[in-house]
Amino acid sequence: MKKPSVVIVFNSSSHSPSHPSLNNALEIGPNLLPDIIATLMRYKNSNYLWRKSRISTADTIRRRQRRNMISLLISKFYDPLGLFSPIIVIVKILFQDTWLSGIQWDELLPPAVAQQWHRQKNELQCLNDIHIPRRIGPSNAVTIHMLCDASVRAYGACLYARPTIHNSTDVNLICNRNKQAPVKKVTLPRLELLATQLGPHLLQYLCRKTNTHYYTVILWSDSTVARSWVKGDPNRWKMFVQNNRSSSIHYSSTMAQLPQYRHSVDHLTCGTFPSQLSALESWWHGLKWLTQNPEI
Repeated sequence: MKKPSVVIVFNSSSHSPSHPSLNNALEIGPNLLPDIIATLMRYKNSNYLWRKSRISTADTIRRRQRRNMISLLISKFYDPLGLFSPIIVIVKILFQDTWLSGIQWDELLPPAVAQQWHRQKNELQCLNDIHIPRRIGPSNAVTIHMLCDASVRAYGACLYARPTIHNSTDVNLICNRNKQAPVKKVTLPRLELLATQLGPHLLQYLCRKTNTHYYTVILWSDSTVARSWVKGDPNRWKMFVQNNRSSSIHYSSTMAQLPQYRHSVDHLTCGTFPSQLSALESWWHGLKWLTQNPEI
């Protein structure tokens, strides 16, 4: 008769009040990811290359209309600066829609969702020819413009750099960040307020990783309600507003009205297709009024 084997299992996270856990005693190695992002931020020029996925043709045909293929497409992107967020946000919205509709991993996608997913996947090769100018200039001679916006599906902020010497009107996208709107419905003004928090957080991250400090910063928002929340007395507002205005109040004196018509941050919150991204001058270089007005 074979003796039963015994396996001893340790709970590494368990600890007593007077003794640390085994996980606390482990030596923590270096975190390389922030260093990689900081290196990318220091690039003067950048080319983006999409490497075609090595999924077999038979596997693609068998799973091309299933929900797990949307997740696979999202996992193929590594874009720490968010330069291609208008593309990724569409895929994330599609993935969220399939989850909300109750579609399982191995179920076929609805025809409308499958059509959008196929278009996104087939146009990814258009990203190979995109050339991104990355020059920022000296920190004491650059104005940072934080453009914040929100839609019912996502909210985000973009950082643009504009040199202030020789009346230059060259504006370049530095980085951006966006988040999907919560599944639980949140009013649009509150999402706009959350967008005004992402901008300062992203700027602080940029300054910390590049060891620079920008003296002139302008925060732009097209929401009158969000601007009134940031500039007004916090005791007048509800707890949600009080807890989500701490970062933007530092820029309340330079907070400005973003034009209501379609602008570059709309691409960040509503998305676009890969074939259209390279020609979006408003995305890579900001709005025309920002480049044509030397007094801003």
